[in-house]
Amino acid sequence: MLTLLLVACEQKREIGDEVVRIDDAVLTEEDIEKEIGEGASRSMYREQFINDWIEKEVLYRKAIEEGVTESDYYVGLIDNSKKELAGAILIEKYLKENPVNIEENDLIDFYDKYKQDFVLQQDAYILNYISFNNSESAREFRRILIESDWNRALNVFRDNKSIIENETDKLFYDYQITPVALNRIVKNLYENEVSVVTEVNPGKYVVAQFLKKI
Repeated sequence: MLTLLLVACEQKREIGDEVVRIDDAVLTEEDIEKEIGEGASRSMYREQFINDWIEKEVLYRKAIEEGVTESDYYVGLIDNSKKELAGAILIEKYLKENPVNIEENDLIDFYDKYKQDFVLQQDAYILNYISFNNSESAREFRRILIESDWNRALNVFRDNKSIIENETDKLFYDYQITPVALNRIVKNLYENEVSVVTEVNPGKYVVAQFLKKI
């Protein structure tokens, strides 16, 4: 089924900007460009991105057809996800507005006291992570990163005002990698592979590089 849809996609590219349509959902060349940008690896990511988009839309419609989205279980998950996301955003906002300075010795003492609580109970990942306030900068950073390495890309963008935040070799627990779209992308990356540009919030575009899973 996906193969047939992809054939249709290639035919539609000659007609206009619309790449594939499933009912009222439309994927355009502009959408693809925003997500994966340009560069030598664009063709490789393009087919993968289209396949993922089609799979997501087909499964979503099948779920609606079978009443999954009306089930109490689904509604409960959505409600909980909204609460967790809202809480995470609130905490992030508070910490940015009220930075806390903690001495290294305090951290060591705390770890020694509660060592057992630091045993990992869920998947965790070491990532390089950077976000921008516009997609153009994010795509350009991604292109440079793919063609060189993380430190060189950061050096090129060292004075760039569009950077919102950046983290090098940072540990992320599974629940911290949000939204679901970015979480799914990260989990499918290979070592040192770079994600597509992902809009995680309105006006916030993320590029992540997978280093390892813990």
